[in-house]
Amino acid sequence: MGRLITLQNEQFKHDQDYHRDILYMSHQERFKHDALHYGKYSGRLAQLLVEKSSSDRIRNVVKKTLVDTFIIVLHSAEMLHMELESFLKNKLEIDRNLSVTELTEILKENSPDLYATLNVTDEKDKILNLMLKLTVIGGSMQKAAEELDHMVGIPGEDIRNWTCDLLIILLLAGSVWSVDYERDVRNRWDDIAKKTKFRPQ
Repeated sequence: MGRLITLQNEQFKHDQDYHRDILYMSHQERFKHDALHYGKYSGRLAQLLVEKSSSDRIRNVVKKTLVDTFIIVLHSAEMLHMELESFLKNKLEIDRNLSVTELTEILKENSPDLYATLNVTDEKDKILNLMLKLTVIGGSMQKAAEELDHMVGIPGEDIRNWTCDLLIILLLAGSVWSVDYERDVRNRWDDIAKKTKFRPQ
């Protein structure tokens, strides 16, 4: 069973190979870029709620959205100097190495109300609750990004905590929607690599 730090390291290598344009941005520009991604993914879930879609399409879109959001969290962690597993273990007051699967199981025990909210029976309510959880945090990040234009500065500690909260939501929601982040994130990287004109040698 793999660990978050492995995925973080692989994400950074992927970014170096396929997203150099983003890596070369300033921290402020990268933060704005990531905040916009969170808004885009919340909108993708909202679109599902207003259109008539088959169950298969709904499941595929939700799973893709969870994986894409997870990738942005991995990407953001490097910029924010966060080792996600350590940050999450400190929050949970745990002092041992944990796999992604083990972290998820512990979060289920430690956050039963959040897990129940994300795991309601009705499919539309399930999507709505996930969208709202992502939107609240994404909105906070977008507000912080907008305030950069007013010379307010980046609230680094708040952003790290929001990023950790996003990770918790994603791990729990991934369990609900049967997402295997270790497999599905790597498959998504492969898809991105195939679509990229520049291929590292």
